[in-house]
Amino acid sequence: MIYVRLRDNFFPCYEGDIRVEHPEIGDHFVCPPTFQPLEPNPAPAHDEMTHKAAFGSLYQKDGRWCVDLVLSELSETEKANKARKPSEVERNPFLKAIRKKIEKEMS
Repeated sequence: MIYVRLRDNFFPCYEGDIRVEHPEIGDHFVCPPTFQPLEPNPAPAHDEMTHKAAFGSLYQKDGRWCVDLVLSELSETEKANKARKPSEVERNPFLKAIRKKIEKEMS
């Protein structure tokens, strides 16, 4: 579920973000009144190799918070990255985690 923080209309927020601001929330998550659920409208049909969807403007409709997903064209670099075959490290979550740990320790 996606949420909007009402004091500044910040979104997207997720349960973990809300728990950071409200550590008093117990094991059973109940959304505090400072946040409201956000309903993203589906993105228009598109070719994921040439376009990407992103959040548009936030608005209220019938008392619910909504956001449209808008399309933009991928950059040439993004298109090239989508077209290339992922390496074994990128496909394997275990190897990917090791790689990230090594990169973090080296920086």
